[in-house]
Amino acid sequence: MLNQFSWLQFFLCALAGGLLWQLLIFVVYFKGNFPLYRSVVLFQNSAKEKLRPADHRPPRPDSGPQNSAPEVMGGSRPSPGLSRLSLSEVSFSLPQGKQDQQGLIPDLLQEIKKVFKTLSNQDGTKSDFLKAMEQAAAEFPGMASHPQISSVNAFLIEHAPFLLSSQEVEGIWE
Repeated sequence: MLNQFSWLQFFLCALAGGLLWQLLIFVVYFKGNFPLYRSVVLFQNSAKEKLRPADHRPPRPDSGPQNSAPEVMGGSRPSPGLSRLSLSEVSFSLPQGKQDQQGLIPDLLQEIKKVFKTLSNQDGTKSDFLKAMEQAAAEFPGMASHPQISSVNAFLIEHAPFLLSSQEVEGIWE
């Protein structure tokens, strides 16, 4: 039975079947963008509207505001802790704990710790401590008027290996 068909007939039939298949795929996937389909659908819709009474016509989708009905799900909620900022409001800074670890006072405290370590290694005396602190005070001028000098003085009195009075500690920075 198959010997009755020539190769030309077979290829023409396969070509026609392939074209029909491609047309079907095109119509299914590109239905809205297919110009012939749009004209047929518009013709069918206009024919249906002519059959309805004028007072029962639903509004056309292209007339009036788009998406006038509220969304079923609503908009997405932003994550907690996030807010919208304008570009002028954006700034970058360190977290509060890190901000306290940078600057003049932490550097001074680090220098004081080095002095304490040197004194403990060399069995230094109170006079050695005062000389070393004078050198540290020279590296950090203007500390006498710094707002956090009281915390530095408290650190000195608390961690010094010998007894220091508050007058001696204040005299270091002058």
